Amino acid sequence: MRFFNFKYLKAGLGTRLLCFLGDLALGYYLYFYLINFDQFNLWQSSLGKLLESTFLSKCLLIFFSTQIIRFQSTLLFSLSPAQLAGGIKAVSDSFVWKRIGGASRVILETTLLMLPFDLMSFYRVTTLKEKLTNVELVERKSFFFKATQSIFLILLLFSIQLSPIIHSKDLYSFIIFKNHQESHKTSLEIPFFYSEKYHFFSYHPYSTYEKTQFFFPSLEFASNQGRLKALPHIVGYSKKDNNFWSWKLRHKLNLSELFSDVDPELSYDQQQEVLKDAFQIKDNFFHFKIYPQAYLSLRRKILSLLSSSKGVEIDFLKINKQSFLRLKQNYPHEIVETLLSLGDKEAYLFEFSWQNEETRKSVYQSFLRFLSWSSGSNQLSPREEQLNTFHIIDFLKNDRMSSEDLKKMEDFLLSLYNQSSIYAYKNESSLLKEFLVLNMSAFIGSFSQLSSLKDWEFSERFKLQVRENHKRLVLDDKNFFQVEEDRP
Repeated sequence: MRFFNFKYLKAGLGTRLLCFLGDLALGYYLYFYLINFDQFNLWQSSLGKLLESTFLSKCLLIFFSTQIIRFQSTLLFSLSPAQLAGGIKAVSDSFVWKRIGGASRVILETTLLMLPFDLMSFYRVTTLKEKLTNVELVERKSFFFKATQSIFLILLLFSIQLSPIIHSKDLYSFIIFKNHQESHKTSLEIPFFYSEKYHFFSYHPYSTYEKTQFFFPSLEFASNQGRLKALPHIVGYSKKDNNFWSWKLRHKLNLSELFSDVDPELSYDQQQEVLKDAFQIKDNFFHFKIYPQAYLSLRRKILSLLSSSKGVEIDFLKINKQSFLRLKQNYPHEIVETLLSLGDKEAYLFEFSWQNEETRKSVYQSFLRFLSWSSGSNQLSPREEQLNTFHIIDFLKNDRMSSEDLKKMEDFLLSLYNQSSIYAYKNESSLLKEFLVLNMSAFIGSFSQLSSLKDWEFSERFKLQVRENHKRLVLDDKNFFQVEEDRP
């Protein structure tokens, strides 16, 4: 019976510290549950900026999560979870005050002002905060509770390793990872070509894409830190499939920052291996090469680049020499592929969207496989004299433009609208005509916005001509585009 012969002593410093570590483990669990919520992430980000340290903000939030658990448990049971398991007992005048006074003690602990006085518990004396709250902590002098306390703490500290996995909401989203790489390449030698803002790709000038595709510039406007910004992108029209697709550059990313929780200096092969581990984390539950939180952090950063992380198929894609992490999402009327370039420190996040699988395959075959990427800006060859839509994207991005370049852009756009309108009539493509009406209408609506954002402005000649082309398309005037009426 001596095994259960409890003798109470004033709680010592070692016991208090072990109980706090046990509660800290629970606080760690709570933190990784809360981090799944956008508002909590916003608070953490704001705190990180205030403290100028992401690490400090994380530590503070884990500490506050711990104190929340201790406060609520003490209010209900007069002790924290680890104190209950560790054989601690609260001593006070009444049942109710043990809880109210104990909760007050936790609040005093949260301020950290009482920390120096807690060191006195090493000599098993009543601490200052216990005197102030009139609630004293004592411990059971028993091998049974010492063993229970140790086992509880060991299990909790061990489970910290798994807490990021258990509470990661995105881990259980409908995500399919396919451990293979799709390749597209051409046997043609691709000369190095670039356009000013889009010098990350080059293309083979003898490829067949111009015969199979129309490329149109399109504009979106978004607010960035309170400032309106023009975001041009490409809309392609596949002549073969009579369908549209789009190509947007969403972000430029620093891969060192993306992989910062793992290793910012990873080689291309190492990047691929880490990404495989991150998206197969449930299969590697107990076989991590590094702390699992790093994998989950990387995984969360990548999925946060998408508007939704549900229904994502993830694999690798290689176009000639450039490799990508591909995140594919199938919607009822659209296929979206988000490509993250790998290898170089500066990465690009592209978004392609197609109306169906046939158009997607056609674009890969007739256009994308003729592209080659380079992130460097050294030893770039001069721009070709003949303009294309990708140059127009550059022009639309520029805040300043020479009158010569402005005229080139206007002439190119008018020619593009004229040729595509003629093609739409000759091939009876009502879909292309509808798009041209909408695209021109959007350009007309953007004239005033662009002039307020840029140091250049479209000429009156160009504005009048676009409005006239738009009007004639709406009126279905074939003669304006020199297309003969069908004769009976």
